[in-house]
Amino acid sequence: AENSLVILLQGLRGRVTTVELRDESAAAGRVTSVDAFMNVRLAEVTFTDRQGAVSRLDELFVTGRNIR
Repeated sequence: AENSLVILLQGLRGRVTTVELRDESAAAGRVTSVDAFMNVRLAEVTFTDRQGAVSRLDELFVTGRNIR
């Protein structure tokens, strides 16, 4: 089942999506890469922390274990 999640995420490459993180923050951006460990690299990111503060980032790398 986890392998199919990796395939799904890899299918999102090039698309804009939102990744929810375990600490209740979220990152919305264009998926540029996904590896076999579900590590995701996003570009043109809008990051919203758990308090709702918004930051804009050129790039963000999210480790798979931090994805909710």
